[in-house]
Amino acid sequence: MIRIKVNLLVKTCLRNEKKEYNIKGIYNNDKLKYKDEDALMIIDFKNKRIERENNNYKIIFDFINKISYIEE
Repeated sequence: MIRIKVNLLVKTCLRNEKKEYNIKGIYNNDKLKYKDEDALMIIDFKNKRIERENNNYKIIFDFINKISYIEE
């Protein structure tokens, strides 16, 4: 198992708000995992999914099946 520590520059743009910040995370088995404020973010490149999870909820965006849902 190979784990790679990564530093990424992320740029986001909403209508009136632009942000730019660095992410420090781990890339392993086609997944990028990093902390975003109080949540764990997992980007699964193989299955084309994004998961955002904290103690209260888990949000899943599934781009292959074009669905998103929240688990509490």
